[in-house]
Amino acid sequence: MTQKTSRGLSAKQVQELIQLSGWFVNNDLTTRVPANLYIDAIYSHPNGQTLTVLKDGAGRLYSSNEDWLLHLASLEQLGQQEPAHVLSERLPQGADFARIAPNLVEQLSRRLNIPIERLDWSRASLELIDQAIHQKERDECLDPEGFAPLVAYLGEVIKRSTDAQWEMHLASDRTTWEPWLVSSNRSFPIASLVYDELSEEPDYSVSAIADICFPSNH
Repeated sequence: MTQKTSRGLSAKQVQELIQLSGWFVNNDLTTRVPANLYIDAIYSHPNGQTLTVLKDGAGRLYSSNEDWLLHLASLEQLGQQEPAHVLSERLPQGADFARIAPNLVEQLSRRLNIPIERLDWSRASLELIDQAIHQKERDECLDPEGFAPLVAYLGEVIKRSTDAQWEMHLASDRTTWEPWLVSSNRSFPIASLVYDELSEEPDYSVSAIADICFPSNH
């Protein structure tokens, strides 16, 4: 049986690990990582373990520096390729996203443990979602099973309270379909806005996105 040489860590596990004695940012290794990859820093420990930390805070722990160097070879090969669009893995529905968006509410209900009858497409229901996502790890909301239903529900709430409609635009990589909300006088890349909010803002809120993009008439 092949011994496992690395394991994935959540953002919370990464923070708990690097706060332990001995861990330090290895600038020599960090500078060797291709700049177009989604990697923030490389940490090392005197016991030989090496930790790769991604830009979203999650990471991968390697049992030895040698194992990480083997991985580096594959990273360098990836570095020769174009970086992946941040939505490419998070919206597996592709061009069909807008068509099936209303059907993703059940998945959102299960994911956030909100009774489906409370997800009534109202702006008030977005506040319930804000409360629920703050009970989850941030990376849980950014994975495909959490991210796609969240974008779909937010978009549908806005769509039903304004004259906005879904439009699917092909992103610059020519393979990723990106959902937009387009009204008579404004348009927004709603999925990208949700991604930016969840990945960058300390007090992230989907209801804030709705209020900013399409202010309520009430």
